[in-house]
Amino acid sequence: MKDIGIYINSSGRAKLVHAVKKFPQEWKKFTQIIVPFKQKKEYENSLDWPIIGLPKEIPSFLAPQRKWVCDNSRHQFIFTIDDDVLFEKRDKLLKLRKATYDEMNEMLELIYKEVKEKKIPQVGISTRLGNNRVEEDYEDIARATRAYCYNREIILREKINFSPFNELVMDDFHITLCLLKKGYLNRIYYSFAQSDFGSNTEGGCSLYRNFEVMKKNTQFMLHEHRGFVKIKMKKTKNSWEGFPRDENGNYIRIDLIIFWKKAYQSFLDKKMGISHFFK
Repeated sequence: MKDIGIYINSSGRAKLVHAVKKFPQEWKKFTQIIVPFKQKKEYENSLDWPIIGLPKEIPSFLAPQRKWVCDNSRHQFIFTIDDDVLFEKRDKLLKLRKATYDEMNEMLELIYKEVKEKKIPQVGISTRLGNNRVEEDYEDIARATRAYCYNREIILREKINFSPFNELVMDDFHITLCLLKKGYLNRIYYSFAQSDFGSNTEGGCSLYRNFEVMKKNTQFMLHEHRGFVKIKMKKTKNSWEGFPRDENGNYIRIDLIIFWKKAYQSFLDKKMGISHFFK
């Protein structure tokens, strides 16, 4: 599997990169932790894993840092994983438990087979939340987030941009919708799952993600993917400091409902329309 690499973008979280602490040691040879230029030494002092410091000119935002990985990686297949992701395995009763090293290797081989042999351009792992709603091992045309592998050559050939603006924090959703609208289906595995340590935790996107940034992201998604996204306001009691509150003290944040299958269907409808035109 020389043409697949694991890439973890991280910032301000040198002591909070929980993901690699749970990885099999053999993953170290093809895993890179990508960090801002000025933070490289701090990460090297905290972690015994390969660290790549970004060029000075790359902004301290996740989207342009992921774009740099896509533009400069030597691997055709990029498995991007959030720095606090933990993997789980599902049993026959749809119950989840911590994945063993052997099971994580099985998961990686499964993903590689899908992107390499079956030529599926994006293959991801289900979130823990909602994992038991899909009883089959996988579902096509679905949400990819936090842990997914993509074919770099397709992203570059189709000129799909990870960073249309620096503060984009919905890049996972943007990339997936771009692929679906161009007729590339994706596949999400539910036989495994991944979880994290909560939204808006210390470091990472929380360093700049506020209500105005979320509003800008929402406006971009509504414009760029018109007809396939819908605004939804969410309330939470914690983890979103700096966001406005309602009369009951709940934090208010802007979220999206995304119609993945409708986005893919739009490509099929367009293709069918063209074929009818030429007939």
